[in-house]
Parts: sequence; structure tokens; C-alpha cells
Amino acid sequence: MDEVKTARTKPEEDILVVSDGYIRIPVYNQLKEQIGLFKFSPTDVNIVNRYNEVANKFDEVIQPLNDASITAEGEAADDESVAILNEAEDRMIELFDYLLGTDSREAFFSRVHAFTPIDGNFYCENVFKSLGAFLEKKYDKELNKLDARIEKHVHGYRTGKHRRGRR
Repeated sequence: MDEVKTARTKPEEDILVVSDGYIRIPVYNQLKEQIGLFKFSPTDVNIVNRYNEVANKFDEVIQPLNDASITAEGEAADDESVAILNEAEDRMIELFDYLLGTDSREAFFSRVHAFTPIDGNFYCENVFKSLGAFLEKKYDKELNKLDARIEKHVHGYRTGKHRRGRR
């Protein structure tokens, strides 16, 4: 019979730490109040594909709201409508979780329902647009760093400095 091994804490020198690009981002509202916090990797090369996938699924998630009775204040008028709104919100949050690879409910939707109407849009649409702009800015910044590093290494070959090899 195999012996059961118990987990032990390892000394610090036995731990491998690899930078995976994840960062913690505080989320603020327009009043400069922190409303959430999430972690994600803005330079994940697949994030653009996931962003586009989520964008393509928005209409599918929003479609059931056509069957809900919603008051002028943006609240469900009956129990069935409450269920429709909550199910749609859960599906939308799953999309955001997939996009970011983290718990988006805590970061964005703990205070405001995903389908709260704000400035002619659903709140989740505002979050999605803000995330898109943020991701683009962060990704471009990282690409610029990478381009600068590559340029440093190939500059001599482009200028002809290394044309004849080392001397």
C-alpha cells in the first residue's frame, strides 16, 4: 500500500516564481470611488480573441430580456422578469469571467446589476467598452516595450554596423 504524503511548506529558496504578466487593477466609478478590484493579464495574446467572442455573444445574452417586463426605473415588474434578468446577468458575468480569467462579479457587478440602464446603455455595455479601451492601452504599451527591446538588438544589422561581423 502506498504511503500518504502530507504537504509541507517549502523554504523560500525552493519556490519558483515566474512573471505571468498578471496585474491587479482597481476599478473606480465616475465619482472616483473604488467599486472593485480584479487581476488579469493585459498582454495575454488570446485576450483580443476572447474580447471579440464576448462581443459576438452580447446579443444572445441580451435577447431573453425582450420577454421580461421592466419598469421605467429599470426594475423587473414581476417574479418571472426577475428570474429572466438574474439569469441574463449570470450569463453576462460568465462571459466577463471568461474574458478576464477572473471573478468579474466582485470587480464590476457587486454594486450595480449588469442590466441597469445608464446613459442609454446597459451597465454591462459600459463596462465592456471601458475594458476594451483599457485593454488596448495596456496592450499597446507592452508592445511598445517589446518593440524597443527588439530594436535595440537588431539596430546594428539594420544600419550596417554588423555587416562584416565582429572585428
